[in-house]
Amino acid sequence: MRSRPTNSSSSACCTARGTYSAWGVTTARDLGARGYLAVAVRDAIAGGLARGPRLGGGGEPGHGHRRALLFMGGEADSEDDLRRLVRTHHKHGADLIKVMATGGFMTIGSAPWYASSPPRSWR
Repeated sequence: MRSRPTNSSSSACCTARGTYSAWGVTTARDLGARGYLAVAVRDAIAGGLARGPRLGGGGEPGHGHRRALLFMGGEADSEDDLRRLVRTHHKHGADLIKVMATGGFMTIGSAPWYASSPPRSWR
């Protein structure tokens, strides 16, 4: 289940070619993009359809419904939800999985110095 290029991936390819190449970056990692954008860009670069650094990418970061990045999707309120999210990312060709272990400073009511889910659920 590979992602198809979109207008967003075309724009991201231009950024990869221009910004990263100009600074001599040879490898980059995207820690979470909507709709598997990073996977589509990675595939375009690897397939020779675009120029850019070697790219590792994933899907939406996994998080609970009251945590950071709600606008991106990736909600996982239980261990089963997180497993389902990981399997979905794997099916779409993600190279990595990002889990938001805390709410971050931009999440109202969050204390980012405390884990918001038990560490055993991250394994």
